[in-house]
Amino acid sequence: MRVTGLNAGLSRKVSAMAVDSEALLRVSHLTKTYPMPGSGFKRQVFTAVDDLSFEIAPGEVYGLVGESGSGKSTTGRLICGLERADSGSIVYRGHDLATMSERERKPFRREIQLVFQDSSTAFDPRNRVGRILEEPLIIAGVRDADERHGRALSALASVGLLAEHYDRYPHDLSGGQRQRLNLARALICEPRLVVCDEPVSALDVSVQAQVLNLLRDLQRTTGVALLFITHDMRVVRHMSDRIGVLYHGRLVEEGAAEDVIAHPSDPYTQELIDAIP
Repeated sequence: MRVTGLNAGLSRKVSAMAVDSEALLRVSHLTKTYPMPGSGFKRQVFTAVDDLSFEIAPGEVYGLVGESGSGKSTTGRLICGLERADSGSIVYRGHDLATMSERERKPFRREIQLVFQDSSTAFDPRNRVGRILEEPLIIAGVRDADERHGRALSALASVGLLAEHYDRYPHDLSGGQRQRLNLARALICEPRLVVCDEPVSALDVSVQAQVLNLLRDLQRTTGVALLFITHDMRVVRHMSDRIGVLYHGRLVEEGAAEDVIAHPSDPYTQELIDAIP
């Protein structure tokens, strides 16, 4: 998908939903570049995230939408600490994660979790489901084996899996079941923010709605905030309180989900909406 006539002066839609003054997460002027292959002595870079700023309030679902290559997944990886930004800040509960060392960031890792896109590669295939769920608890310092076992079984039940799945391997599960396990692992340590990177794009259409409805129910029950990353306007409309639209790493429109869908102010947003079947 390509939109012509866009430039750095692209319009932004002001959100109709006020963000909590004490934002859970505040991303400011975030930039991330990668060296271009074969650039030689004249180092050329590709800008994946370009001066990006947005906020997420406690308990909010913020949808970040754009086509492939727009910088969505890179943004999620920067927030989760899997990559480091070139510049800008990622302020979580008043602490700038972007400037922290790995050691300084460790206490916050339990509070920010990631749901991977491809559940088939999200787990160590040598580990059974029980081990996959209990490992985050071990890292978080839960030493009592009975407590870990009980919390693992509770997590399975919360995503619609059975106690018998505890002793199975990931390859014994269907794609939808593996993604439910992905959700259970992300939520078992009771995080405050979960980054969902295209969590249903690898699933059959018949299973997508089940997983999305489950995720929304879990979000409402637990009150966890979500950064929901997707290329699909149908999905982001269903899931999000507010929407930010990314184009070439820049936020070109932002607002309450219903307003952005009903009254898009940017031509690229209109292109995404027109692509909805």
